[in-house]
Amino acid sequence: MLKAVAKSPLAIALEDVARDLVNHGRAVQRQLVPQLRREARDNDRRRASTDEYIADFSRGTPPASPIPLDGAVLVDAMWDNASHWLRYALLRRALGLTQHQEIGLIGRYSVRQVKATLRRFGIERFEHFEPTGTAKRHSQETPQPLPRDLRSAEDVLAQKWPADIPSSLIYDEILRKQKGGLVDVTHPRFAQHVLHVHDCVAAATMLFDREQIGLVVLSHVFTFEHAALAWVAKARGIPVVIMQGAFGTLRLVRLQDDADYFRYSNAPMPADLDALTDDQRERLRIAGRNYIAQRCAGRGEDIGAAYAFNRPKAQISRAELCRRFEWPVERPIITIYASKWFDTPHACGMSNFRDFLDWTNLTLRVATERPDVSWLLKPHPVDTWYGGLTLRDVIPEARSGNMRIADDSWNAREVMTAVDGLVTMHGTAGIEYALSGKPVLCADHGWYSQFGFAHVAESRGRYEDLLQQRWWEDHDPTATEARAALFAGLYYGIPTWQAGLVLPDDIAQDSICGLVQPLLGDNTAAVREELVTIRNWFEAGHVAYHPFKMLAADEYTDVISGRRSDGPETMEPNDLPLVS
Repeated sequence: MLKAVAKSPLAIALEDVARDLVNHGRAVQRQLVPQLRREARDNDRRRASTDEYIADFSRGTPPASPIPLDGAVLVDAMWDNASHWLRYALLRRALGLTQHQEIGLIGRYSVRQVKATLRRFGIERFEHFEPTGTAKRHSQETPQPLPRDLRSAEDVLAQKWPADIPSSLIYDEILRKQKGGLVDVTHPRFAQHVLHVHDCVAAATMLFDREQIGLVVLSHVFTFEHAALAWVAKARGIPVVIMQGAFGTLRLVRLQDDADYFRYSNAPMPADLDALTDDQRERLRIAGRNYIAQRCAGRGEDIGAAYAFNRPKAQISRAELCRRFEWPVERPIITIYASKWFDTPHACGMSNFRDFLDWTNLTLRVATERPDVSWLLKPHPVDTWYGGLTLRDVIPEARSGNMRIADDSWNAREVMTAVDGLVTMHGTAGIEYALSGKPVLCADHGWYSQFGFAHVAESRGRYEDLLQQRWWEDHDPTATEARAALFAGLYYGIPTWQAGLVLPDDIAQDSICGLVQPLLGDNTAAVREELVTIRNWFEAGHVAYHPFKMLAADEYTDVISGRRSDGPETMEPNDLPLVS
């Protein structure tokens, strides 16, 4: 059985000291090195200019009268990124939020920067969200789970948490903080993590007790701070909007039910298909095929595509793969795509397994008993970027003769061509393989599992049964490809009117500042349509924004092609005409 690597308290303490020294050293460098000082000043100027531009834009005429609210707008400023403020500017203008009082919610980080940004937006009221120790000072009316009561990872998932925050969300956040394979209840900071949940809920409760809030706008939902704010607000009937972005598009979620946080990716639902015409379906399939083809050719810009297809250059064929590992060429080769151990395993609704490590253990145990199959283990493409525990930390290079680990230098497209099928939890590779005509087995329900292009295990036992069978032989490549293309079109596509208005990825950081002004100013018609669509989505009460936008359109392209679109005339942000 694979085991998560446990670090000693001394190792963890030394890591913290080293990280603090590195961060302090960088700060000192920025002050002492003339070139770094100039770069910091230039970044501050670009940031100020971008803030002023999008703040001015956000004060423009909304598509309709401001939405009615029973209180102020609580604006998340605990997470700082230029894309976050661009998303808020679009939401702010679409809903007319400048006509309501706005309160900026500030956390521990980038306090100087976010205060300056909030002031440029005209937001002068700040709340500092500082949960540490709050639970001890706040009256506690409900029983609290204590660290000593949680003696296993399973106990964390079984526990009822304050404010009814889903236990799976708590589990995933502790896992992310520990950067391991399963929640380690003996971890030196485990007690601190558990108590911090209580502190965050208590702090959120106190905040909503003293402030009349009519709308909560958050950047995320997965940290303890954000989860506490979202669930306390939801319990009080306060609307909550989670603003995220992915693949060049807005991914807004209106949190109304506990299960709504599973929609954070804005993946479509099978019911969305019922509203599509045959013409829409075919146009979406074309957009989906175009996007996946360009992604696999190395033109995708998200970090997963960059590490899977852009950076690895080494070619690998089936013959070379078999020669290297001494596998019979005629024996089926099935790839097992590893997930990133601590990257929110339950965010798509996983229920068959405790976490990715639990799934990996079962998969490798059964695979080892199948000598009639060659199993190729593929580490997650962004292992290096994320840091923390990797596949090679917990598994030997050669587990058995028929099970080996793929080389990091191999291009994922070459691997896909060389093998006969894919096993994954719910990875993006499932869409890529299905569109290439390869069979896919998903170990659990996920964001695309209801669309019929993958074998999906309804239970843990059923997954184990499928692994012991030749599940890949029951496969209709034509039907599978068509279903995967339709899903990819709905998920990765954009309406044709949005071409040109493809938002930068959050990972671009400071360089985003140079992109915002031409993005809005050169795509006025698309911006106008986006504002109207945001407003229509909010008033319609739909959970996820991107599927709503796609269903309202009848012509589609893909975001990669959209980036190459010529933009219309340039206008000042406040001069944007509105669609009637």
